[in-house]
Amino acid sequence: MSKETTLRRGSGSVTVARAIPDPMQATSLATAPMMILEVLQPSPDLLLTRRNRSALLAFVFCLFIGAWLFLGKAPGRTRRIPYYLTPSRLTPSARPPHVPYVPQPRPRRAPNLPNPQKPHGRDRARPRLSDVLFFPQDAPESGIQLNEPWLAENTARLRALFRCLEDDTCKKNQASVVILESYFITGSYMDWTGGESIWGRSVIKALSDLGYTYLFAPTLSHALHLYQTLPTLTAAVIADPWSITVCNSKPGEPDPANPLTQGFARTGHFADGCVRTPQSPGGIPLWKMLGFYFWPFPGHPLGMAWTLSPEPWGARTLGAGNAYVGYSVETQCGVVPFVPHAQRDGADGKAQAWVMAKRLGYFVPGRSAWSNAVYDAASAAADVRFALGADQGGIENGGAGAEMTEEDLPRGIKNYGVLEQEAFMRQLAKSRVLIGIGNPLLSPSPYDALCLGVPFINPIHGWKADEPLNKAHWDTQHDILAQLDPPYVYNVHQGDEKAFVKAIQDAIRTPIDRYILPRMHQHEITKRVDAILKTDLKGEAEKLLERRRSGVEKGDHQIGRRFTSSGASRKQK
Repeated sequence: MSKETTLRRGSGSVTVARAIPDPMQATSLATAPMMILEVLQPSPDLLLTRRNRSALLAFVFCLFIGAWLFLGKAPGRTRRIPYYLTPSRLTPSARPPHVPYVPQPRPRRAPNLPNPQKPHGRDRARPRLSDVLFFPQDAPESGIQLNEPWLAENTARLRALFRCLEDDTCKKNQASVVILESYFITGSYMDWTGGESIWGRSVIKALSDLGYTYLFAPTLSHALHLYQTLPTLTAAVIADPWSITVCNSKPGEPDPANPLTQGFARTGHFADGCVRTPQSPGGIPLWKMLGFYFWPFPGHPLGMAWTLSPEPWGARTLGAGNAYVGYSVETQCGVVPFVPHAQRDGADGKAQAWVMAKRLGYFVPGRSAWSNAVYDAASAAADVRFALGADQGGIENGGAGAEMTEEDLPRGIKNYGVLEQEAFMRQLAKSRVLIGIGNPLLSPSPYDALCLGVPFINPIHGWKADEPLNKAHWDTQHDILAQLDPPYVYNVHQGDEKAFVKAIQDAIRTPIDRYILPRMHQHEITKRVDAILKTDLKGEAEKLLERRRSGVEKGDHQIGRRFTSSGASRKQK
């Protein structure tokens, strides 16, 4: 390409024709300035002033800069193109003609690698539900650990559950939730010492060992809300039979006249739709609810298979078919040192016989297995001193014996008052025998005694007259332990003074070591809990309702509407 340029000097002018290379066709920007300078060299007959020479140099410099910007190249550096002009955002027809189209290959990614994380903001970490969704239990001002420890436990377990779901790192059974509605199980976590709460601690330990996420629900409303939050993850809801009855019935306020409805675990209004029905699809399926019942009776509308029990009830009880879970005392008694029998007697040389009574009302005449005279005779004949830890109160709340005082106790018996669990266990460990007097029934204390090397005297208050030694017809304070014999358990007919004295003497003469029934080891409880939670509860419920419908088994077969949306009790083929 050529161009004419007129140069002026004084009054004259000279027209110069010269060739200028096209920047788009230049092979190298580095050679372009030399080519331009060559064509701009003045001829011998052309003299340029200093001003004209400076103008030409400025023109050449501007031309070079323009070509560099136009081509978008510079030595050792790549021009950054705005993101809206990148080749991936422009079709070939829509690209400006001055932007060269260079297809960029997409980086390959290994098939098993996750998608790369995109940065958010200024490299700030994205908040996680597991960190922000739950109450900050570790905040000192919250008071949650002190006032509501069960809620703090729920918070920790829910946070762990959400975290493992987010990271896909859930361990075995961690993504399966068990809701513990039982009033007594919640008390287990708060160190209650009743039989139900001791049983509850074994259930909690089993769930923990199996890896389940268990959550406390002190009321039905809590249980329903937890289930509706985690419906697909909930494997079971363990509840008191009374709660299941209320949940399966018309909702209403707790009955103030019923002692079972009192206390913090029974406060609050029970929400409608507690059990799933076609009208309340958000309710808890009845087949997912398991009754937590300490006594030998069925405690669930679906029957005994949905009623958990602490003991393997005998054939004579109404709870013979309940789902046996059991409990263990090896943890609480294992921390108490075993006292050698030779070191258990007092300074006076007398052996201590501990009387199993937590209320003075248990000594009321006609209800106690032994009269005061029997204690006097045994104390003299067996050279023992009796002790107990009891408070004033009747056999039941406000029941018989409520007016009894320490003056009504046998002579020489020492009352330590109500003891904390640790103090009670240490007193029991120093005793040579545990005396049952008729109440409380089915207490865990005899198991504690055997674990500490202390035999148990079990009073028999009912028997067949012509077969007094036939255990099949016995009614005792502890029917399960009645199946054991000396030197562990001495079964004595109520009122038999001679047999009572002889049992105490034999227990002292024949000491025992620690003894735990094989079925009551914690690992055995864990196995049974695992088997129950792995059962196809819905399938078993459908079979049950079919048996009820056909008349093979008695019961309400219409209850099937409680856990199927169509009202049918089995799947339609």
